Amino acid sequence: MIAISYRREDSLPIAGRLYDRLQAEFGKRNVFMDFDSIPPGVDFRERIKETIEKSDLVVALIGPHWLGEQTDGSRRIDDPTDFVRLEIDYALKAKIPV
Repeated sequence: MIAISYRREDSLPIAGRLYDRLQAEFGKRNVFMDFDSIPPGVDFRERIKETIEKSDLVVALIGPHWLGEQTDGSRRIDDPTDFVRLEIDYALKAKIPV
């Protein structure tokens, strides 16, 4: 399984193209991207954690606004509940290549 981690407002178009190409090469069941892979009503955080932990590889797309700079000077990546941070953290803790 290949999981794609990205910040929507930073790299959604690129993530979508990468997702399509990886699916074409490895099959739809072998590539995970949040918007297409989590059914409605499922606990989003738990599904991401489970999926990342059973992935063979996590591709982190880091664009110019990946840190999630806010108008008050804070950064979303510094928030322990930030999804992008959680995805990377889950992968690193599980010793999955990022």
